[in-house]
Amino acid sequence: MKDRHPDPHNSSHKSCSFSASCVQRIDEIEALTAQSSQDFSSYMDISGERVQIERLREHLLFCETCRNAVNATYKLRDRQRHALQDFLSEGETIVPSTTASILARLQSEPRRTPSTAHDIPMLMDTPVLKLPKPNNSIHPKNKISFFLTLAAAALLIMGSLQLFTKFGAHLPLSQISTTASTANNRSTAARPSMLAKNKKHDLTSLRKTIDWSAVIMTHLSEDGKDLMIENYDPIHNKSALLFTSSNATVVDGVSHQGDNLIYHMYDRKSQKTVYAFLSGEQYYFSGRGLNAIWSTDDREVFFNTADGSLWKIDTKQHDSLPIKLPQVIHADQLSFYRNHFLYYVRGYALYRISVDASPSIEQQVVYAASSKVFWMDPISEDIYYVKKHVAEYDIYKHQSNAALASDLPIQPNGIPVGYTNDAPNIWAIMYVSWNSQTGGFDIRKTSAKQALISDIVDGKVRALCGFETTDGAICDNSLALSPMGSILLVGGVDKAQAYHLWSINLNTKTQTELTNPAGKSPVQLIGWDKLGVD
Repeated sequence: MKDRHPDPHNSSHKSCSFSASCVQRIDEIEALTAQSSQDFSSYMDISGERVQIERLREHLLFCETCRNAVNATYKLRDRQRHALQDFLSEGETIVPSTTASILARLQSEPRRTPSTAHDIPMLMDTPVLKLPKPNNSIHPKNKISFFLTLAAAALLIMGSLQLFTKFGAHLPLSQISTTASTANNRSTAARPSMLAKNKKHDLTSLRKTIDWSAVIMTHLSEDGKDLMIENYDPIHNKSALLFTSSNATVVDGVSHQGDNLIYHMYDRKSQKTVYAFLSGEQYYFSGRGLNAIWSTDDREVFFNTADGSLWKIDTKQHDSLPIKLPQVIHADQLSFYRNHFLYYVRGYALYRISVDASPSIEQQVVYAASSKVFWMDPISEDIYYVKKHVAEYDIYKHQSNAALASDLPIQPNGIPVGYTNDAPNIWAIMYVSWNSQTGGFDIRKTSAKQALISDIVDGKVRALCGFETTDGAICDNSLALSPMGSILLVGGVDKAQAYHLWSINLNTKTQTELTNPAGKSPVQLIGWDKLGVD
């Protein structure tokens, strides 16, 4: 798909999620290439990062975007070095050089005869503290000028580095890499298979579809070191790898328009979090970042960090810096945004706060649920959630502006998976329930008494989860209902620990078992999108 919001600063190079790592660790990559730093090699072996540096070094051979970013860093260093040299040269014009006077004084001093071999033992036997101090031929005034010049140069270097760090901390990576020149092309004939597996999908080849046609899903690589992010078309039973990332990556969600994706990674060593978009933008923050959510119109993305800081990113203005909001929240995760209010979970309670008012008072919406997943009505601001009752989960409804204690169950034995449009502006909750009598799962909606489809997985799995658990268990990341409520993707593990995927057409009431892109391993269903799979 063509980028809907192209970066005006860079229209010739695609963005790459590895560029930041290549730039930050350029010195380590050079040291590994030269094989000349024993300390560096031992450091990598002890820290377990040698493999990561080798991957980045090999990645640079074939990624033009990363080479451009690295070249931009080299050019920045050269400019800083030349600026320092110019500053020192200017300083010499203000403070005359003392080289000539020093040489003249040395020539005027009597020359010492060279020491013979028998002088060496005498010097070695002399205590160090009793050795005569060498005569300092530099004048005190010139010495002061020298140190002042050296201090000014150090301040210049520190200031330039601090300035680069300050303005590069939250900038999209595309702004850093646009100043780079084209690097020397290298042969790609011997491309390692590892790079082929880690190759990022060409975003320009993704076409946007009119309808919700595919599902974003994630799974671990065979060795468990990488997270594979794929786009799966259940209608044609085929998938396309979008990109791979660290196994610590968390995919936050698909945009409401279905044409973009946001995910984040936290690095424990550097204690920094990077938020990245499928469209290429990347933002870096200090501390551990939590999940991100889209605004209703996709113009903004909200997220917060573990210290309670709340941030907002303008997705339409790629050149703008993230905005730190005055509100401070303590949340386990963000849920959704609606009508100027940001909803978030702490414990098993739901709260909200206005992001457009300062100061803003935190409001509790739901007192105690049995899950951290909440659903908001498409029309009103009513909230749906589940509470456990004996061995089942009942669906509760909280009406907007109602007291917390007034929530009542509206449907027994069910886990919400989304909505279906019964009529214009009339929506019903779609939910999956476990039928203990038949030993299967049924798909239902709150506006009908009868099940839409019974035993949706033909009894092949006893739990809709990515791991073995109790019979009848239902996990949210194994369910994905299309926004219009017509197709449901479900997954589950059988007794042999093999994960299965099904596509269920709720209009024709047909079930189709799909090819699992992860083989027998589980996948996580993130959400539907409007990106075609070719």
